[in-house]
Amino acid sequence: MKKLTLLATLATVCIPFTAPSAIHAQESSRVPASIKLEEGFEWLFDGKSLSGWEGNQDWFRIEEGAIVAGALDKKIPHNEFLCTKEKFGDFELKLEVKLRGEGDNAGVQFRTVRIPNNTEVSGYQCDVGRAWNRNVWGCLYDESRRNKMLAEVSDDKLKNWVKPNDWNELSIKAIGNRIELGL
Repeated sequence: MKKLTLLATLATVCIPFTAPSAIHAQESSRVPASIKLEEGFEWLFDGKSLSGWEGNQDWFRIEEGAIVAGALDKKIPHNEFLCTKEKFGDFELKLEVKLRGEGDNAGVQFRTVRIPNNTEVSGYQCDVGRAWNRNVWGCLYDESRRNKMLAEVSDDKLKNWVKPNDWNELSIKAIGNRIELGL
């Protein structure tokens, strides 16, 4: 099992972004000193470039050691996805997510493939933010297949877990056909 660490502000090992977002690396001055790379984990982002990633660079850029997606002053016309070039089997991914701006939905795609000649991807998404007028943090969404939530977290639990406009821890564990999401 591969263990990965990623820090993200509003997002989606394809990572989709549907609004302004950022992914931080260990070297980033914005990563809190309290965040330590756990033994057995490795960073997915070098803090300096999009090396190892592919996606529409009109919407993804590096700012202050972070991959930032979207723009606070204009709407993304359709979902955009930043994907690692590396393929993963079983893995555990830990990240921090922070939503900014009016767009308040994003997610982290995994076990996902790009749809040919399309901006979309198809696979599982650990959702963050709001969708359909409700909180969807930590919910499991099936992107571009069934297009529905497969597992949801109760709004009562989310009120105690999610810190609006702040960093929120997220974990995704995919081992065989078992998926475990955590906040």
